[in-house]
Amino acid sequence: MSHTPKSVHQWHMLLEERFQGAPREAARFYGLEILPRLLHRLDSESPNCRVCAGQLKQINEITESVAQRMRDKEARLDDFQKLLQQSGKHLEQAHQTVPRGLWLSRFTVGGLAAGALLSGLYAWLVQHHDMGGLLLLGTVMGLAAGYAAGKFKEARLRKQKKFF
Repeated sequence: MSHTPKSVHQWHMLLEERFQGAPREAARFYGLEILPRLLHRLDSESPNCRVCAGQLKQINEITESVAQRMRDKEARLDDFQKLLQQSGKHLEQAHQTVPRGLWLSRFTVGGLAAGALLSGLYAWLVQHHDMGGLLLLGTVMGLAAGYAAGKFKEARLRKQKKFF
């Protein structure tokens, strides 16, 4: 018997039903906009991976009563958040699959920091008279370079179907 994973849309519809009545702020706080894509990827990997199958089962069970738990501000939701993080780490480490936007944000922040650091170091070494302007220019250039590198990396991952 073959396993047909639910589509992202099917997971989205199921979760929308389960989250009815949950506070919107709580849903945002727990990062639940990524949940349908995460569940779809776990569902897709579960026939070949016992860890994915177990995490899918746990997350699915928790979401069945999540709206009530959020209204009650139940402490087990912290466990739910940790489980979501563990699932994401497992997918990244074991299956080289990452959420959309992860590498873009990593490269952008790295480029921003590197640009600021390098331009600040250069301005300090040459005793540039407009240190603020040079620092701003380096930061913007680093941000742009990081953004471009992140977009390139994500385009490559998209072609390899390594996103969720």
